[in-house]
Amino acid sequence: MKVTDSVSERRQFVVSCALVLCRRSDVAEQSFSQFIQRLELVFDDAVVNGDDDELFASGYLRGHFDLVVAQLELQQQHDPAAVLPGVREAVDETRHELSPADQQHIANMIARLEAAAV
Repeated sequence: MKVTDSVSERRQFVVSCALVLCRRSDVAEQSFSQFIQRLELVFDDAVVNGDDDELFASGYLRGHFDLVVAQLELQQQHDPAAVLPGVREAVDETRHELSPADQQHIANMIARLEAAAV
């Protein structure tokens, strides 16, 4: 009888742990989603209120941003801290495509994203 109680207690413990991990995962996904939405507002603002240079930088970065977010979601990495470094890395890999002036516009937009990320 004692063995059954022990097995039952272990099973209950495992179920409890699984529920806690699921809740943490849900919170992480929600936090990640909220973070992404905050950054998307920066892009939206640039489209509505930005000049031509900001519109270009926003569009250029939005492509990299969407790709990084999609890759993180596929890997089930819901870590907001991974988004902007991923975007910066993608931009660095394609920096040769940009003129120095465009690089500055991109840097300014990244600074706006970083400010919104806080």
